[in-house]
Amino acid sequence: IVQSFGDLLIAGDLIERDSVTNNIVRRLSGVVRTSDVAVPGAVPNNWNPFGAGVSTADEFTLSETSVIEDAKSLQGNMYIFSTDSIHVMRLTGNANAPVTFSPVTDEYGCLNTGSVIEYDGKLFIVGSNDIYAFAGNPGDITSLADNRVSEYFFKNINPIHDKQLFLILNHQENEIWVCYPTLASFAGECDEALIWNYRDNNWTIRELDS
Repeated sequence: IVQSFGDLLIAGDLIERDSVTNNIVRRLSGVVRTSDVAVPGAVPNNWNPFGAGVSTADEFTLSETSVIEDAKSLQGNMYIFSTDSIHVMRLTGNANAPVTFSPVTDEYGCLNTGSVIEYDGKLFIVGSNDIYAFAGNPGDITSLADNRVSEYFFKNINPIHDKQLFLILNHQENEIWVCYPTLASFAGECDEALIWNYRDNNWTIRELDS
């Protein structure tokens, strides 16, 4: 996962390898790294927080047991989603410690990379057991699918190919499409969409051309 945030890039779900043998040194699935400051459009000089000449590159362990799946900026903050938690990253304006992290909740997360999308100043998120909206703090978490399409969706998504799920924001029709492979999808193609109209707050189902 790589996202831009201010003058930094942030990365999550990492693997550290030996530069000579290419063997895995550390599996950093729950770790987020920030880069050195870079001008817009440029590649940061350094990602290694332990290297010489480091300015803002740093490393933060957000979870020991879950995987960083996605990151999205909202209202000037960066929200980091693991499979079962949300953390918020904020810019401090301090050159020595440019970012801070704090937990938001350990009861919600996102299903995979690509299962978070912004709409109307909020985030639409497909979690591991619910589809919900999030506006920046735990009190703003609102289920969109409970007692409606939640049971249908989680019984029908293909657990072997669930990483293929992706979201589409259709502004013209005020819709968010959850495109995913069903149990009938043998090759992992997304063959169905759950469509939520965020103005009318209703759901429809549509078959997709594979």
